Amino acid sequence: MARKNAAWKSWLKSFVAATIFIWAATTFLFSPKVVTRSSMEPNLFPGDLVLVSRFPLGPRMPVTIGIPFTRIRLNQASLPVWRVGYGGKLESNDVVVFNFPEDSGVVDRKRIMVKRAVALPGDTIQLRNGNLFIGGVLRVPAHTVLSNYEVQGTKGSFNKLCEWLDDYSQRTRLSLGDVHIINLSADEAAEADTLFSELQITRAAYAPGKYPGSMFPPIEGNQWSPDDYGPFYIPQKGDTIDLDAVNLQRYERLITQYESCVISNVGDSIFVNGRYAERYVFKEDYYFVMGDNRHNSIDSRHWGPVPESHIIGRASRTLFSFDPQAPWYAKIRWSRLFRKVA
Repeated sequence: MARKNAAWKSWLKSFVAATIFIWAATTFLFSPKVVTRSSMEPNLFPGDLVLVSRFPLGPRMPVTIGIPFTRIRLNQASLPVWRVGYGGKLESNDVVVFNFPEDSGVVDRKRIMVKRAVALPGDTIQLRNGNLFIGGVLRVPAHTVLSNYEVQGTKGSFNKLCEWLDDYSQRTRLSLGDVHIINLSADEAAEADTLFSELQITRAAYAPGKYPGSMFPPIEGNQWSPDDYGPFYIPQKGDTIDLDAVNLQRYERLITQYESCVISNVGDSIFVNGRYAERYVFKEDYYFVMGDNRHNSIDSRHWGPVPESHIIGRASRTLFSFDPQAPWYAKIRWSRLFRKVA
């Protein structure tokens, strides 16, 4: 009996020690994240298991008290958001993992998403016909950034294009007779236009003014679209803005939803947390994120910039990749194992 008790105690100690070690490692160093959507294709695919580095901004401490590796909370209270470390910064075009800002509830219990940080705190972002400008300077898109293209032509010619695209089945968005909508990069579209001259290949147009209420910020009469957006300034911590009508339309949701302030109007006067205010100083840094699959991503263009408090870390490497749509013998994407996220 004594031996059984000793063995049980030894096993329990080992289990507790292993749990604490894994919790500490995933909290302070790295944590895994499974990609579930196609918005980051062709750089990240559904079924990719990504290693998330906690180092760029410093590890974010748990905001809720709960049982590790579960969604069980031990109380309803939440702790302030704070980080351990040197307080570094993300870099432009980092692939970031974050809690979805639009979800309700405590920060670290919100859904986890993966996007690319295309604009940093203090940047001004603008999209013109799908071209990205930061501070008025054109950013040449990576050759892997995808957009929707309309392809028209005979079935035989289109089948040749399909053979040329190894992963065609994952790129098709819509097929209606001789008209197809597929994902292509700008480089691929230009090359395909040369190789298959009998096909008409044009980039899908998302005209301004056709998306009322679906773009951020929700300004009445807003003509912005997924391809024509801004200019929009990304706030950084310490920025001061005038609380005029234009800035309130653009930033009120950030101030009230993420910085826990109450804004009220009394006549022509603005009150923040019950105090008269003509200006507001931002408490957080914000990041503008977009999916690499530009026309098939819901991101900051639709729900606004991500506050730093919601950032978990940077996606660093694909550890494993499982294709949920492939037959059993081809489920594992061997070429994606231990691949660096670029």
